[in-house]
Amino acid sequence: MKSIKEYLGNNPVAICSFLGWNDAAETASNVIDHLIDVWDATEITAIDPDPYYDYQVARPRVRLTEDGKRVIDWPTTR
Repeated sequence: MKSIKEYLGNNPVAICSFLGWNDAAETASNVIDHLIDVWDATEITAIDPDPYYDYQVARPRVRLTEDGKRVIDWPTTR
């Protein structure tokens, strides 16, 4: 894995988003995915979300997989 300094180049750009319940229709996460594809960018890190989330407001989501198992999607940062 490259160090962060190797990724910076001449004109670094940092973009971040909050994923989870407050990511309305997954807009923020889809924008990040789109920009990574268009710019041929590399996601280099994720920040521990615990210090930034009030889990009473940004609730985890429970969903069912195709085989009927329950999965918890915790809010996170990217």
